[in-house]
Amino acid sequence: MTVDDVEAMHTWQSLPEVCLYLPYAPRTRAEVAAKVGTYNGGHWLIVLADGTPIGELMVFRIEDELDLGYVLHPSAWGSGYATEAARAAIDWVWTAFEDQRVVADIDPANVGSRRVLERIGFGEIGRDE
Repeated sequence: MTVDDVEAMHTWQSLPEVCLYLPYAPRTRAEVAAKVGTYNGGHWLIVLADGTPIGELMVFRIEDELDLGYVLHPSAWGSGYATEAARAAIDWVWTAFEDQRVVADIDPANVGSRRVLERIGFGEIGRDE
């Protein structure tokens, strides 16, 4: 992710429906630009074959686990892109980090994300409500 990606990322990070289950409120373009400046690997743009950016994929370390995350523009919801991206991330993790535990922390009400994780073989290990 670079400053060249800020415009694309702002198109979804600014939407209330996208931020509903995220740990941040809709962001201004300046806030997106400031956040992109803090990324240091493990954060990729999800891009269609025609070059259209549609979302983000993240794998970041929290203590002894890797946490998987993804955010897509609503126009890409329900198309299988999150599943495809998440599966690719898991394949990459298992190639790069043998025997690494991967988790994904989602809001239980986020049915779409839960379905993505179920499709790629995740199971529920706990719930904080």
